[in-house]
Order: sequence, then structure tokens, then C-alpha cells
Amino acid sequence: MAGRGVRGEPGDRPLSDPAGTRPEPRGARVLVGDLSLDRGEGNVLEGVSFELSPGETLSAVGSSGSGKTSLLNAVFGLAPETVSGGFVRIEPPSAKKAMVPQDSGLFPWKTARRNLELPLLLAGETREKRRAAADAMLGELGLAGLGDRLPRELSGGERQRIALGRALIAGADLILLDEPFSSLDSLTREKLQDFLSELLRSRRPTLILATHDVEEAVFLGDGVLVLGGSPARPVRLVRNPRGKERDPGRGETFFRLVREVREALAEAGARKAP
Repeated sequence: MAGRGVRGEPGDRPLSDPAGTRPEPRGARVLVGDLSLDRGEGNVLEGVSFELSPGETLSAVGSSGSGKTSLLNAVFGLAPETVSGGFVRIEPPSAKKAMVPQDSGLFPWKTARRNLELPLLLAGETREKRRAAADAMLGELGLAGLGDRLPRELSGGERQRIALGRALIAGADLILLDEPFSSLDSLTREKLQDFLSELLRSRRPTLILATHDVEEAVFLGDGVLVLGGSPARPVRLVRNPRGKERDPGRGETFFRLVREVREALAEAGARKAP
């Protein structure tokens, strides 16, 4: 029998502090209730429950095999696993979703501009509108002047910016990030975390991030879902009350929450141990 979620059941209060001054959110609402996933040899994930209001962010953190990618796939709707219990609900059902994988997912034979234009091309936009929108996005990404470069001519951080830009230019209401910065050096990674935080503040999509990096999870998440065990289950849902628009740095609250998440991960490891 599938287990229940931990301190994050649908109907509980939103993850973020409602007293902030963020711009109006554009994102989708996400409800996950007692979700279990089966890969054919038994459940790989059990009893996951949480609710995200439009514009909120959730970080899923855990060791390899803890079900983070499975959770993203299930929310995206393309999970190789079978939903063996519970549900995923996106509101409105017409909400646009975008997945940004670890390797950026760019087409290597297309320039940065053409990669950005692809969602607009599929939507039937004219060449002129595609070009204008892509150039505007290149400027927002801090990559103006690099539109004619192929992915191999860009740095790892630049490629990930283009991947994020492609999700944004498509007007995604829900963005799913699967270890997007894991292959980058620490300095580039931190710069991109700051960059993504600014994008979230200005554009306010709903976002779910899978990561191994505890500090990244806390910095970017209104909540941090700690997964562990075998099959993987929620261990704790750590709420982040800072409000990024009021305290975007890595201060006292940040490090207290990092310690709390690390304690939950240690608890998850103890559960998994024989």
C-alpha cells in the first residue's frame, strides 16, 4: 500500500511565504497526491504528495536512484514508469510544460538563435517574429551577439542558458529541470543559480528542480522535497520562508535550511541502510 507524503499533502498551505511582493505569477498549479511509480519490477517511488501554487518552485533532492528524475517525468507526462497509485494534476490542463535536461538538449546542427526559435517555429510563427523574439531572448540571457554560434562553440553555461531560454520563449507555465548545472564548474554553476533565481523572480513560472546539490536546492526552492529509501519515499518537505525577492542571498536562514536538508538526507540514508 502506497505511503503518504510528508508535510506536503494537497490542500496544505502553499510552499512560499504569501506576504511577499513578487510580480503576478504566470505559472501552472501542480498537485501530486500519494503518487507511486512502478518500473515493472516493483515501485521505484512511493507516497509523494505536494502542492505548488502558480509561480512557486520545488527542489527535489536525494542520492542517485532516489526517484528525482522519475518524479519529473511523471509530472511532465512522459514517464517510462507506470503510475501505480495516486495522481498528478496540472491546472489548467492546457498549461505549457518544458523539460530542461542535464545535457541542455540543444540540436547541435542549429545555431543558438535557431534553437531558441524552434518552439515558435512549431507554433507557426513567422520568420520575422521568430527572429525578433529570439534576439530579445538572447539579450535577456546575456548572450547578445552569440546567436549565430553552434552549441559546440558555446560554453557549458551558455548552452544551459539557451536551454532555459528555449523553455521561456515557448511560454512554459511549468518548467522541469533535471540536474541542469551538474556538469559545470562551481563558479559557473553559482552564476547560473543566481541567473535562474532572477528569471524566476521576473517571470514567475512554476518550476520543479531535481538536484544532488543541497545548497542549490535551498537557494532555488520555495520548498525542498527530500527523497530516500528503496523504494524512494518522501523523508521531509523543508519549507523556505525567506522569499527570494526579500532575501536573495545566502545568509543565516539559508544555512539553517541547508543543515535541515542535510539532516533529512542523513535520515534517508539511515532508512536505506540494511
